[in-house]
Amino acid sequence: MRIVCLSDTHDVFRDLRVPDGDLLLHGGDLSRKGRVDELLASAEWLRGLSHRHKIVIGGNHDFCLEQQDARELLSGLTYLQDQSVEVGGLRIFGSPWSPAHGVWAFQAERGEAIRRRWDAIPEGTDLLITHGPPRGILDRHVSGVHLGCQDLADRVAQIAPKLHLFGHVHESHGWIQGESTLSVNACNCSYGYKRIQPAIVVDWLGGRFQVQAIVYDLQGAELTRVAPRMVSVNMEPGY
Repeated sequence: MRIVCLSDTHDVFRDLRVPDGDLLLHGGDLSRKGRVDELLASAEWLRGLSHRHKIVIGGNHDFCLEQQDARELLSGLTYLQDQSVEVGGLRIFGSPWSPAHGVWAFQAERGEAIRRRWDAIPEGTDLLITHGPPRGILDRHVSGVHLGCQDLADRVAQIAPKLHLFGHVHESHGWIQGESTLSVNACNCSYGYKRIQPAIVVDWLGGRFQVQAIVYDLQGAELTRVAPRMVSVNMEPGY
């Protein structure tokens, strides 16, 4: 099964080359200002892609998704909010939460409040989608500060999903293979919304996930293919 990983497309998705695949995952921030018209445009774009299964979660920009009726705008997509679904034998859980930082959607204070959210991730989850990263894994802000959640890192260590997809920290786009979990920061917007970062393609090989590192230009031409390894395609100065 070929899995295409996206996140943080905001309002620049029209410039993004999306590779073909079987399962499309989106890690939240479908909008930039949280407006319904932005969500409608993103949903229409996603519905127009060829992937058989499309799973999305919300992010801290997606204020309109905090309203139950706004989810009707995502018809034709599978929207997860602290829920599970099974696709191709993979148990997938999605959650939009991230630690509180300013006034944003789907945020909880660090400590007990956000720990309760992560405690809801079921044992036996194969593929985990959260908007925010775990602490210390592809979570470094341009300032050098790690913005990830320690309680999420602890829960991921406990349940050991085979794949953990997240976004939120634009400048840490890339992936890393841990002992049990392949972690993917799939942010498609760079820091400051300056440019597009490519989708990350992952193949499910029946017992493990493997990144197929194919980088495309904006016209869809394949530029390079590299062996699976820890990679960040972000080339911001100082990172």
